[in-house]
Amino acid sequence: MSRRAGAAAVVLAASALTGACADPDAPPPVQVEITSNGFDPVALDVPPGTEVRFVNKDLLPQTVTTAQDADGEPVLPPGAEPFDSGRLSEGVTYAVRLEVPGEYLYESLTQGHGTQMIGSLRVSEDAAPGGTAPAGVPGGPTPGGPAPGDSTPGGTTPGGATPGATPGEEEP
Repeated sequence: MSRRAGAAAVVLAASALTGACADPDAPPPVQVEITSNGFDPVALDVPPGTEVRFVNKDLLPQTVTTAQDADGEPVLPPGAEPFDSGRLSEGVTYAVRLEVPGEYLYESLTQGHGTQMIGSLRVSEDAAPGGTAPAGVPGGPTPGGPAPGDSTPGGTTPGGATPGATPGEEEP
């Protein structure tokens, strides 16, 4: 490759990267940490167009994958695309931009163990930029309960389901 062609490729790559990040109308990104105790926060409300960054803070590899219902269908709003991070090593970040309003359920799958933790994202026009954790869930305001950022012992999920149980069902 000539020096001129190489310089042009660098300029094109740089402009593509900065162009993708330079949307002044996009809401600010939000972060969800993946820990050995679960997702933090476990539930989050965000406006459409929000980039959600999942950061693996666990020593073990984790995934962030659209959860499936009992029929194997992804649990997300009609018209939304499922997402799957693949294996994330400790410290690795995976980002997804959510445009379609509605409820998204996601899970972390561990090889040989199935679903280990479940989280939810609600995309809504009335959500605050920067995202907010709903009241009553870990990482969110809990009137009379633990402070934001406290984890629920045992890594329970929204609605009190046990990790590994199908959303909406209780484990026996």
